[in-house]
Amino acid sequence: MRRIRGVWALLAAVALTAVIVGYSLPSAATGVFDTRTSTANIIDFGAKCNRTTDDTAAIQAAINSIPQTGSQIGGRLEIPAGGCLVNSTLSFNGLVGIRVVGEAGLSYQESSSNPFGAALIAGMSNQTLISVDSSSFVNHWGPEFDNLNLMTKAGKTGVTLMKIRDTNRMAIDNTTFRDAAVGVSIDSALTQISGGDASWEMFENDRFINNGIGIDSIQSYGFTIDGGDIQSSTGQTGIKIDGYAGSATSMHERIYGAKFDGGTTCIDSVGGGVEITDDNFERCSTAVSIHALSPATNESGIGNMLASDTFVGSGVETGINIQSGAINTRVIAADYVNMGTNLINSGTGTVLLGA
Repeated sequence: MRRIRGVWALLAAVALTAVIVGYSLPSAATGVFDTRTSTANIIDFGAKCNRTTDDTAAIQAAINSIPQTGSQIGGRLEIPAGGCLVNSTLSFNGLVGIRVVGEAGLSYQESSSNPFGAALIAGMSNQTLISVDSSSFVNHWGPEFDNLNLMTKAGKTGVTLMKIRDTNRMAIDNTTFRDAAVGVSIDSALTQISGGDASWEMFENDRFINNGIGIDSIQSYGFTIDGGDIQSSTGQTGIKIDGYAGSATSMHERIYGAKFDGGTTCIDSVGGGVEITDDNFERCSTAVSIHALSPATNESGIGNMLASDTFVGSGVETGINIQSGAINTRVIAADYVNMGTNLINSGTGTVLLGA
């Protein structure tokens, strides 16, 4: 039921915004989206998924085989159990109606017989594993990713596992992002152009493990996290909601029911209208930091809300740090257990109710 409500809310938001600001699908997407019409299994295109052979060309060929014109658009891309080594970027740029599915059950439920489920492995340092970019036209319906494990090959550094740029409406479910510099980068570089946005990305029950930054959001508008785990180490950030000084900032992100474990900062936000609700924070040096761009622009640092969150520490951690420049932050019904400092409030107009 929770998933159904989330999907309908997502679709309603897309439809409403389309009416308000005139968003449209690209000219190629004139048919009906149907992920059942076309199915491509990467093995049929020559992928080995043996952790040593570079499968980039085979996987890209499978991606490109899914129809983008005609009466039926889109299809299902199947990733088998095993480790598919990818030494170059897999491009979903400009593609719509594709559902990428790992055929190995829930990838984050690891087992000795299949430790990483259906895995795509970034094999080179400073690589972007998956690119979803609609910069040649803005505002299309991006792909869906389900039951995958996206990871970095041992010894490789500087990897971004997924980069989303100027793309609307993506769903990422039951997928693990591990051992990267950045798990997911959401960048709305065209947000100053009429209709340009990166918005309504929905993450449901995903897992982020040992990434420098789990999710790095720059000038995006309205991603949602529903459940999932974010596990970080010292020096790492779970979610970073950022913006550019003198330009727009990220706004209206929603983080519901997630579990954060470890890291220097679990959520570091300069966004506006960010909702952090029913989340659990354990062993984060600073669980949530709310601040504004300097100088503050648009909604940066304004109107954020934390409600019914739980903060658990070992006696030295900080729960919430509302920094100078943050305006009208609301903290409602926070629960603190063995924290060094529950809350630091240096903001303006902060409302505390049961916090």
